[in-house]
Amino acid sequence: MTSRLNLRIIINGKKKLDCCNGEFARRAATNESKLYYDNSKATLAAKCHLNHIITTAPHLTPKIIPMITISIIQIMGLSCHVCCLSLVDKGLYAAQDIY
Repeated sequence: MTSRLNLRIIINGKKKLDCCNGEFARRAATNESKLYYDNSKATLAAKCHLNHIITTAPHLTPKIIPMITISIIQIMGLSCHVCCLSLVDKGLYAAQDIY
């Protein structure tokens, strides 16, 4: 993926894995199209990271895969929106609002 994100949180174990990504925006520069674009970009990046984790970890069972989530944080001024993306079934992703 070639687009840049404002925030990446990486787990550094045997392999580096992305576990969270996000976007920041100033309140004055925020409009509806920027919010939609930033949310789409962060969600697409989370989907790519989730697919990478699932395909590179051969020990994962079908029961464990829906429990793996990637967090998405979107901060606009003093407001914050947090959700997580998971693969609930083959080809079916779900974004759940957390805050």
